[in-house]
Amino acid sequence: MVNREIERALHTLQVASRLMDDEEWNEAAGRIYYAIFHAVSALLIQNHIQVKSHKGAYTMLCQHYVNTGKIQKRFGDFYRKMEILRERSEYDCFFDVSAEDVRESMPQAKEMIDTIAAMVKEQ
Repeated sequence: MVNREIERALHTLQVASRLMDDEEWNEAAGRIYYAIFHAVSALLIQNHIQVKSHKGAYTMLCQHYVNTGKIQKRFGDFYRKMEILRERSEYDCFFDVSAEDVRESMPQAKEMIDTIAAMVKEQ
């Protein structure tokens, strides 16, 4: 299950990249969020931490990894930022994610996913 979540994270990030090529910024932001969500899910599953919601995943990431220094605070902040962008772009028809936000987010997402994948392999 853990490996499948990491695979899904990497695949979803590739989908986000293709959406960026098509300048589909809202959809790309959503895929970036889901890519990191899958990576976070892998980490939580690996450590037998159960969650029932997206907010729960964020809360558990912060409680068990950010607040303990096991993962950098900036990754927790980035995860929350992407969750907000996804929610706004999906539910607020007057909001559009900027190309700049998406372009800046892609390398951060890749770094976060790679960091989590390495953490999962170490355990």
